[in-house]
Amino acid sequence: MEIVKISEQEHDAFLKSHDGSLLQSSLWQQMKAIDWQGYRFAIRDNGEIIGAASILMRKFKGPFKIAYVPRGFVCDWSNEALVTAMVNECVRLAKEQKCTSLIVEPAVQKGQAAILAKAGMEIMKEDLPLFQPHYDSIIDISMPYEDYVNSLSKNIQRQIRHYPSLQLECVRNDPSLIPEYCRINAETEKRQGVHLRDQAYFEEMYRIFSKADAIDFLMVRFHNDQYQNDIRNHIKEVIQTKKEAEEALKEADPVKKKYKLLQNRIKECDTELTALQKRQEDMKNLPDSLFLSGTFVIYFGKTAYYLYAASSDELRFLRPSLYMNLEAIQDAQKRGCTQYNLGGVLHLEEDDGLMEFKRLLNGQLFSYEDIYVKPLNPLLHKVFFSMLVKRKEKAEKEASASHAGNA
Repeated sequence: MEIVKISEQEHDAFLKSHDGSLLQSSLWQQMKAIDWQGYRFAIRDNGEIIGAASILMRKFKGPFKIAYVPRGFVCDWSNEALVTAMVNECVRLAKEQKCTSLIVEPAVQKGQAAILAKAGMEIMKEDLPLFQPHYDSIIDISMPYEDYVNSLSKNIQRQIRHYPSLQLECVRNDPSLIPEYCRINAETEKRQGVHLRDQAYFEEMYRIFSKADAIDFLMVRFHNDQYQNDIRNHIKEVIQTKKEAEEALKEADPVKKKYKLLQNRIKECDTELTALQKRQEDMKNLPDSLFLSGTFVIYFGKTAYYLYAASSDELRFLRPSLYMNLEAIQDAQKRGCTQYNLGGVLHLEEDDGLMEFKRLLNGQLFSYEDIYVKPLNPLLHKVFFSMLVKRKEKAEKEASASHAGNA
C-alpha cells in the first residue's frame, strides 16, 4: 500500500463509486475553505485506489487547532491494515500542522468502526454541536414517485391531493431570492432557538455547487391573490348549494329521510361558509404573493442532501415544507438519485416536531458509528474540549430561557 495525492476528480469519482458522503467530497472541502484548511489523500494498492479521505483543519482562538474527518474515511472498514494506515496518515498530517486533536466521524453504521480503537483512537465522550449528528433520516426513493406517494400515510396522501388548489409554486435556482430565504431562515432560527449561517455562506455554497450542477435552490411561493379568488368562487358555490337545499327543503316531506339529509346539507354549508369566510379574513392583509419556505438540495453520487431548510411563521397550515420536499424528491429522482437525506437528528428523545415530520415522509434513521478522537497534545486537547462543553451548556441555557420567554 502507498499513500498518494490524487486530483479532485479522482477523489470524487472514488467516493461516488463507493457510496462516500458529500462531506468527504472536494466540493464540500471548497465550501468549508472559509474557515477550514483542507487536505486530501488516498491509498493505492497495486495501482488501485482502495481508500480516500478529506481532512479539514481549523485554528481556533488561542493555541487550539483541530483536524477533522467528517463522515470518513471511504474505505473497507474490515481491513485493519488499511484503516490503520488511514489513521496514521491523518495523525501525521495533523501533527505536521500542529493540531491539538484529531476527530474522525466514521460514515458507517454503529458497531462497524470499532477497529479505530486498535488504531489508537478513543470514543469521544462529549456530545458537541461542532460535529455531525449521530443519526441521519434517509428516504429510499429508488421506486417510482407514484409508488413512493402511495407508501405515505393516508393523511399525507390527502394533503398531497389538495396541493393543486392551494396556489403554491416551487421556484427553482433564482439566487436573487437568497436574501428572502435568509429572512425566512431568521424566523426559523428564532422559532427553534438556534443560529445557522449568514447570507454570504449560502451565496458561496450556491456559487460553488451550481458551477458543478450539483445543487438546487428551492423557494415555495404562495399566490394569495389566486387563492383569494378561489375562495370567493368556492363561497359562491357553497351559497348556491345551500340555496338549492333550502328550496328543496320547502317541498320535502318532514317525515321522509330526504328532509333530514337536506337539513344536514344546509348545516354543512353553514359550517363550510364560516370556515371559508374566516380564511378570507385571515388572508386579506397579506400581500398578493409571498414566500413561505426554502431549502438547498445538494447532489452527490446517488444521494440528494436536503440542507438548511427554512420555513416562515406565516400560513403553516398550508404545510409548504411538505410540498417543498415532494418537489425536491421528484427533482432528485430525475437526476437518478436513490436516496434522499433529510438531515441529521441530534437526540431521539428530544422531538421538536422535526422527527415527526421526517417520519411522515418515510425517513428511516441511520445510526452512525461513535465519533472517535485522538489527543495529539493531551493538555491542550483537554482544555479545548472543556471549553466546548461549557460553551454548549451556556447556549442550551440561553435557548431554554428564550423558549420560556416566548411561551
